[in-house]
Amino acid sequence: MDYELLGNIWRLLNVEEQKYIKNQALMILDKMNSIESDYFGGIYKDGRIERFSKWTDSYKNIVETALGDCLRYGSLAENECKIIIEKVNENSRKLNQGIQPKAVFSHMDLHWNNIFIDMSTKQIKGVFDFGSALYIPCYMGYFRLNRGFLSGANCFYHADTICPIEINDYEYECAEILNTLDYFTFLSYKKYLIKKFNFINSNFL
Repeated sequence: MDYELLGNIWRLLNVEEQKYIKNQALMILDKMNSIESDYFGGIYKDGRIERFSKWTDSYKNIVETALGDCLRYGSLAENECKIIIEKVNENSRKLNQGIQPKAVFSHMDLHWNNIFIDMSTKQIKGVFDFGSALYIPCYMGYFRLNRGFLSGANCFYHADTICPIEINDYEYECAEILNTLDYFTFLSYKKYLIKKFNFINSNFL
């Protein structure tokens, strides 16, 4: 199979080819959004992330779980976690003033190193690594495409690729908080793995 990770070949593509792949990514996101659920949160019943009928309850649970990891492994201090919780509670009150969103399936980590491309046709042939998947409002998926699909500060949306939905200020703040927490959770796991690797080295090498 002549399939490549999108991240390996992105810079070799011309503007039209990149736009074509972006449009395919949006179509994949639309298909995922068509998978609806009666609850928000974890995909599995007894998973680490609990299930809730109300989005803001799930939102708080996701934040609490992430902050627990950050505290455990030292990527955030306790006073920083308290500030984040206060911000989340304030944001939740504002979200509750609006209409309850639908819960839809979200990959939550759809980026160029989780996508296989057919080099000859420039078609997306596979998406993998669903380990972060959740049932959440659809705006989260569109937000995370812009911040995470490409590397570094490169944005997904431009004049030729427009976000297909409107995200209000409260939804944007919610998505921003969860996206930022993902980064600190990643740092937590990174510190944990480094400690574990150093322990193995000190005992077996």
